[in-house]
Amino acid sequence: MTNMINVHGYGARHESLVCTVEFGSLQHTDSAEPTSRALGGTVDGWAAEEWAEPVTLADGRKATAYYLFDADSIRDNAEDYPWDADHCAWVELAP
Repeated sequence: MTNMINVHGYGARHESLVCTVEFGSLQHTDSAEPTSRALGGTVDGWAAEEWAEPVTLADGRKATAYYLFDADSIRDNAEDYPWDADHCAWVELAP
């Protein structure tokens, strides 16, 4: 298990690595919502669901943490999902 998460510039997940942060350093809002991104045919096609959570980096910058869950990780209630570094795929800075 890794606790380090890549942080990318807004809209540039694969092009613009800004920094890497420790998952535990993120200030979480506990208000994640499912996204509507179609995952099939993408590099994340293995995932059954993608969720986005507003977070704040330790230096105060606002961002969004994206979590990917396979079918085995999905629970009946969102609060029971594994909200951890293993499921946080990347963080994207706010515009």
